[in-house]
Amino acid sequence: MNAELSRRMRIARALCIGFMLFAHISPGAEELDYQQFGYRPFDVVRFILSDIFGRASTPLLSIIGGYLAVLSCKRDSYPTLIRKRFRTLIVPMVSWNVLAVLVVVASGIFLGRQELIDRFDITAPEWVNLVFALGSPPINTQLAFLRDLFACFLLFPVLRAVARRFPVLLLAALFAWFATDVKLYFVMRPIIPLLFTLGIIVADRGIPTDILDRWAAPIVTSFVVYLVLISAYDVARQLEIITPVDQFAVAHKANFIEIRRFLGALAFWIFAGWLNRDGNRLGDMIARYDPYVFPLFCSHLLVMTALWHLWMPFFGDYYGTWYPVFYAVNPAISIAAAWVWVEAIRREPRGLLVSMFSARA
Repeated sequence: MNAELSRRMRIARALCIGFMLFAHISPGAEELDYQQFGYRPFDVVRFILSDIFGRASTPLLSIIGGYLAVLSCKRDSYPTLIRKRFRTLIVPMVSWNVLAVLVVVASGIFLGRQELIDRFDITAPEWVNLVFALGSPPINTQLAFLRDLFACFLLFPVLRAVARRFPVLLLAALFAWFATDVKLYFVMRPIIPLLFTLGIIVADRGIPTDILDRWAAPIVTSFVVYLVLISAYDVARQLEIITPVDQFAVAHKANFIEIRRFLGALAFWIFAGWLNRDGNRLGDMIARYDPYVFPLFCSHLLVMTALWHLWMPFFGDYYGTWYPVFYAVNPAISIAAAWVWVEAIRREPRGLLVSMFSARA
């Protein structure tokens, strides 16, 4: 892989995870009360950043994962590849989940919050899922992505073999799985193997990674038009200007919103290309942050949840006057916290903490 493509991927990863932060700022959309408080201009901003950009950015990571899997197999055997991915995906996932449990329990003890301690009064299988995400998302819910990505690496030889002979049929089958959202134990989110396989096909067939650049204008225009339409739709739905009345109407909301994942993957690759141009200082800055991106992915939910519980007693909830300030500074604090964390654990002489919590650093 040439240096230009490597740098573009680093920028893309940082962009994807950076925008994903907005999707995890507390509180979640299910806690908002539009009927009582109405739909304010800030709600539109939150919807675009959290529910569109925040959730549309991450699918590109799966495509990059599939692409890099093909390149990795040119130098590593399959067992070596799995061993490396176990170290860089599963070990950090488990480490951060264990740390999250310890932090929540310690917070409950020192703050006198019994409800934080009581949430761990669960069965043994629930404990296993809380840490290892075998059948449901772990305590750090975003880390389920690492679990599913590792499952894709386990399936890599099968996916690659079928993709070489029947690429269209395989993608159609995976898309049908994604569209129907059939729950399987092995992978929690069907879109991850779908896009992982797309990355395999791009790498295996030697499709130029800059092929989308010639269609940058229509791709970005489509993404912007989608933003406008989906934002107008959400406002109308929340204000009950339109009301789902049948099964089709209920289903079309989810289908309409899920378009963001595919358009987002294309758009964010275009954005990364723009930032990858020579002399782009913002692109240079983003590329230099790459060693901290994976720890940011793993740590941000823990940091943001702590910030939310510190904020609420003094400034109130989502409808408090100062909440937009909280929303704006949350990503910046999470990014800074990841930098501090990596710089701190790098000083540990044996490198054990880096391998546990920051395998990509």
